[in-house]
Amino acid sequence: MNNMKRMILLLLCLGTLSASGQGWKSSALKSRPVSKFRYKVDTLQYKGQPVAIQRYDMEELGMSVENGATDHLLKLHLYRLQSQMDLMKEYMLKGEPGYRDDAEGTLEKVIDADKNFNTTNYEQELAFYRKICGVKSKIENAADERREKERQDSISRELEMKRKRFALRDPNVIADEDRELASWYTGVEPYGSVERMAWEKINRIEEAEERRQLDSYVNARMEQIYLQLMEEEKKQKAEAQAAKKKRKADLIAKYGTEVGGMIASGKVAIGMSTDMCAAAWGRPADIRKITTAKKERQQWVYGKGKYLYFDNNVLAKIQE
Repeated sequence: MNNMKRMILLLLCLGTLSASGQGWKSSALKSRPVSKFRYKVDTLQYKGQPVAIQRYDMEELGMSVENGATDHLLKLHLYRLQSQMDLMKEYMLKGEPGYRDDAEGTLEKVIDADKNFNTTNYEQELAFYRKICGVKSKIENAADERREKERQDSISRELEMKRKRFALRDPNVIADEDRELASWYTGVEPYGSVERMAWEKINRIEEAEERRQLDSYVNARMEQIYLQLMEEEKKQKAEAQAAKKKRKADLIAKYGTEVGGMIASGKVAIGMSTDMCAAAWGRPADIRKITTAKKERQQWVYGKGKYLYFDNNVLAKIQE
């Protein structure tokens, strides 16, 4: 029984001494700066590409990260950075490379915590992972954004200069510069681009010129047709007048001056023959005949209450 008590007491003492040793070690690490910590640099080969892997002892970093520890922020961020990079290395060696964007932020915090801390190997290792994963760094992305902004600003300045030069040109005259600008227009630029404005200006002026030419042609053609119609009408009137004079002359020659003149004027008189009346009034719409032993009576119907009555082909009665 006494031996058992002595054994338990011995174990308790050893535990106390061990805890005391750990506390001493933690206290010593707390006061030691990172620059005094041990680290090692290994070379990792991945698909024939070498990269330096620098690591501080994670256990020592973890034990020294406490409030009040010397450069504890540097140790904390360095611990996180190495953890993130170890995770990227692990996945890369599994053939499943993946880039952690937060590692760059952690590296920036390490640099902010100690400007003199050498992070060259960490930066090169991150660059290696970016290359493997096909991504760009924040600095590279920022540079791309800056270059793109400069490009857009340059385009905007050039566009503004084009707008100003375009505005100075006569809006109703197509200049060589307008045709040059319009030749760049593809129909997909946003509305208001100088190329589109030049294209629309050329279309507007050319369409107006086409309309003017068409109107001029139509007006000239209408004038030509009008003159032709007037000439034709004049010719027809002259021919009608000549035909009228000839008819009158023929009638006078045939029936005498008085009777021929009356027939030419469209007049009939009692005693005229059927031929004379037909020449004066034209052929009737209908002819009605009544024949007796002594004579043949005819009624010529002209319509609208106009009738001529003949006895033996001699006009006997006029009804109008």
